[in-house]
Amino acid sequence: LADHAPEIVEESVEERLPVHRGSRWVAINPMHPGDSGLLLFTNDGALAYALTRQKKKIPTTYMVRVHVRGGAAAAPVLPTTLRLDNQTIDFTEVTVSSNALEGESESGNVWYKVVMPRADKRAAVRALFVSHGLTVSRMMQVAFGDVMLTKEMPRARAVTLKPAQMESLYALAQLTTPTAATRE
Repeated sequence: LADHAPEIVEESVEERLPVHRGSRWVAINPMHPGDSGLLLFTNDGALAYALTRQKKKIPTTYMVRVHVRGGAAAAPVLPTTLRLDNQTIDFTEVTVSSNALEGESESGNVWYKVVMPRADKRAAVRALFVSHGLTVSRMMQVAFGDVMLTKEMPRARAVTLKPAQMESLYALAQLTTPTAATRE
């Protein structure tokens, strides 16, 4: 008999969310496989639907790691406009980040901060780098509207948003924030 390593089965993010009887979780900003970062869920269907309809108006921020021969000093300045699928996509900001992890810029890994005025064109972020011959090795969403991923948030764990963050999401959705009594 051959020794077999035990199969490691990782839980999905959805499986780690708290159980709420009579409701289900809906991703507000779903991710592509391989991406990471801020992932928002709600059990308020009206909020999820309204945010989906407002994504063209919701600013979002990504940190994108690419390999650049020569590191940060050789990193190209990228434009803030991209033509994709017969549509012009505008970015608010595309800059080399000074927040690189220790030693990454020497290894050729360079982080860019990419800010978009809309949350519905995630694929355009990758396309921007690909259009300049750069391969994205990691892409993390770090902000959706006013909700930001912070270092205090535990990796791969659910955190309940603060009331101000919830109010911000409801405002983006153009909905009235429910009171505690109506949420229960």
